[in-house]
Amino acid sequence: MENRRLYIVGGGYFTPFCIKKFHEKAVEVKNELYPQSDELKIVIVPTAKHSKKSQVDQHKDEIINLWKERGFDDVFVVNVTKNEAENNNDFHIALAEYEPSAIWFMGGSQSKIANKFVGSKTHSIFLDLADKGVLIGGTSAGAAIMSRTMIRCGDKRPQIMQGLGFIDRVIIDQHFFKRKRTTRLKYTLKKYPTHVGVGIDETTVAYFTGYSVKVYGRSKVALFNPYASENPLNRTIYTKGNIFNVDQFDDVEYVPTDISSFVNVNEFNSLKAIKQAYKEYDSDNNKKLDLNETKNFFKSIIDITNEEITDEEFEQIFNSYDLNDDGYLTFKEFLQIFSFDN
Repeated sequence: MENRRLYIVGGGYFTPFCIKKFHEKAVEVKNELYPQSDELKIVIVPTAKHSKKSQVDQHKDEIINLWKERGFDDVFVVNVTKNEAENNNDFHIALAEYEPSAIWFMGGSQSKIANKFVGSKTHSIFLDLADKGVLIGGTSAGAAIMSRTMIRCGDKRPQIMQGLGFIDRVIIDQHFFKRKRTTRLKYTLKKYPTHVGVGIDETTVAYFTGYSVKVYGRSKVALFNPYASENPLNRTIYTKGNIFNVDQFDDVEYVPTDISSFVNVNEFNSLKAIKQAYKEYDSDNNKKLDLNETKNFFKSIIDITNEEITDEEFEQIFNSYDLNDDGYLTFKEFLQIFSFDN
C-alpha cells in the first residue's frame, strides 16, 4: 500500500480544478516511472457505466476525445467480457506493457466492475500497476470500487461485496453529504469494526499516498476512525488542504473475510460452511436456490442476528445477487452474499 496513489472523487461534477489536479498527479507519475517517454498515457475502465462491449464500442471515441481534451496523449479503453478479463492473454499483455501513468474508473454501478474483474487476471494487473506507483483514480462507483470491503448498494442496510482492494480495511462511501450517507456508513462499520470509514462528498477528492490522505475540492471528507476515538463512530470532518492518516490499526487482529451485513461470521467463516448451507437450503436438490429457498436461508440468519427483513427487502436482496435474472442463485451467485474469495 505504501507505493499506491489513489485519487478518489466522491462523485458529482468533476470540476476543472479536480481534473487539473489529477492531470498534475499523472504527470508526476510519468516523470517518475517513464522519464524517457514523451506521451502521457491513461487507461479508462468504463465498465460501471458501459458494461457491454457493444456499449463501449459505441462510446469509445467519445471517451478517448474527452480524456485527450483533459491533457492525455494516449488513451487505452478497457473493453472486455468477464471471460476475457480472465482469459484474454493478448489483452493482458497489451495492458501490462502499455505503461500508463494513470487508470481511471468511471462512475455508474460498482457491482458491474466487481462482477467483471474481481479475482481475474486483469484485476491482478491493476494491482501490480498500483503497486508500481501508477495513479489510480475514479469517481462515484469508481470511488467505491477502491475498497476491498465495498458498499454495493442500499441505505438502511447496505449490501457488501468485494471490491478491487486498492486499499484494505478502509471503506469508501461516495456522494457522502449530498446523499446523507452517514447512517449507512456507520451501519457498515458496526459490521466491520476493524475498518476505517471515509465518506467523500461530491466535487471533492481524497488523495491517498499510502495511508496518508489529502483533501482537494469544494466540499468535505468525513473520517470514522475507531482507533483514534473512544467512540468508534465519531466522525472528523476535513476540507480542502487538510491532511489525515488512516493507518492506525497495525496491532489490531483482523479477519479478512468480507461477509454480508446479514451473515454471522462465526457461522459462515469458511467455504465448506457456505457449501453446507447452500446444499441444506436447496430443498429440491436442483443445485440452485429459488426466491423461497433463499428466503428460508435469510430467515435462519435473522434467527441468529435478530435482524428484521421485510418480504420486499428479501426480493430486493435476491434480485441483487441473481446476476443473470433467471430467478435462481447458482452457488457462485450465492457466494457473493458473503463476498467470499471464490
